[in-house]
Amino acid sequence: MKSTPEVLRDLAEPSNVSVHSNQELASDVSAAAADDDKQREEKELDQLRRKRGLHPIPAGDLGRRVQLTPWDVLHSFGRAITLARRGAARGLAEHWGALKYNQALAGDSGSFMALSTEGKETADYYKALQSGELGTGLALALATRLLSDRYPNHNVSIVPADTALRAGWALTSRDSGPKSGYRYRPQFFAEVWKPGAPSRVFPIACKGNHSGLSASHTQLASASAHVEAVHIGAWDETPCLVFSTELPLDGPLTVHALEADGEGGWLEGPGRILDHVLEDENVYPGIQPPAQGDNRAEPVPGFHVSSDLYGWFQHAFARTAAAGITAFAGDARATAPYLTKR
Repeated sequence: MKSTPEVLRDLAEPSNVSVHSNQELASDVSAAAADDDKQREEKELDQLRRKRGLHPIPAGDLGRRVQLTPWDVLHSFGRAITLARRGAARGLAEHWGALKYNQALAGDSGSFMALSTEGKETADYYKALQSGELGTGLALALATRLLSDRYPNHNVSIVPADTALRAGWALTSRDSGPKSGYRYRPQFFAEVWKPGAPSRVFPIACKGNHSGLSASHTQLASASAHVEAVHIGAWDETPCLVFSTELPLDGPLTVHALEADGEGGWLEGPGRILDHVLEDENVYPGIQPPAQGDNRAEPVPGFHVSSDLYGWFQHAFARTAAAGITAFAGDARATAPYLTKR
């Protein structure tokens, strides 16, 4: 067992993280999606809408070798889960819950990040949990790095999608209001913002596995359906990021990543005082496709932030991000007022 100073030193040790994002990956994910669609058709299941145009992230924007510390990963994960499906009072407990992985990752500046001996032992018992949680931490750390580089002099806030969406839509049977009835949605949003300027929102879906590259193809194909569930602005113009982290028991971990472009995602509405309390909206669920000639198309399942909701949704992001900070600090009394009743 390592001493506390040794653990803290290891948490701050940078390691190389292997990032896989190329056209071959995009093609393999497209093939995995087509195979899943075929199986769903044979089983007479509903066909999924998927985000079109997923493509590699340019190497100049996110290098194929990125340096992160284990603390970068755990901090991203701890911040992400303080509000995700948790009550405000669980914030500090969930933050410390992230630290169960404080000795799960190993590496140094001359090697690639991989599971440590302790991480491998943990995986023997909690494979799905470990891969999902570490995959979340790695994906969000990389997403924050990518968007910070693309939007200099801006802040990047990560908020759980369910918490932000719940302010406007009834996600489950327990919520008041018209039910969405749609279980596909991104796990997180990244909001790029600076005071006094429009912000931009990117849906993010992230997963992880211990199984190998083919499992990541399947996970990214599934992620394409989750990010497609939210449109901000015009139809099919919302940019997004999808990640699947492969955590082998022998060898370095690899983050497989793709993105989709679009002119949407921007939030610029009537000026709101963000300190004011945010009220629940009751937005009727569904995404409105473009009209076909003179005929208005029928809405499809999902969540559509139309232009008249921009100011409210930006307000919801600001309040949710503030709640995430206070929950991360363990202050339930300060967290609750930032969230809506629903």
